[in-house]
Amino acid sequence: MVRLFRTPVVVEGRKVGEWFWGVTCDACLVEIDAAHEVTRCPHCGAVFHSFCYNALLASKGKCPKCKMDLA
Repeated sequence: MVRLFRTPVVVEGRKVGEWFWGVTCDACLVEIDAAHEVTRCPHCGAVFHSFCYNALLASKGKCPKCKMDLA
């Protein structure tokens, strides 16, 4: 089942609204819902829970999708 919901997206340090259709976090693979703040990879646009993005920055520092540096 595909669900439509609105969730905040953080792009370059600011929140912007965007529609997501049953999107999952590219780090933990858990569905992102309206209660979660998300961050995108600056290179490929992969979507992450903000806490997953911060964990990736602290550990590997690379996007699991495009393998580019997140910083």
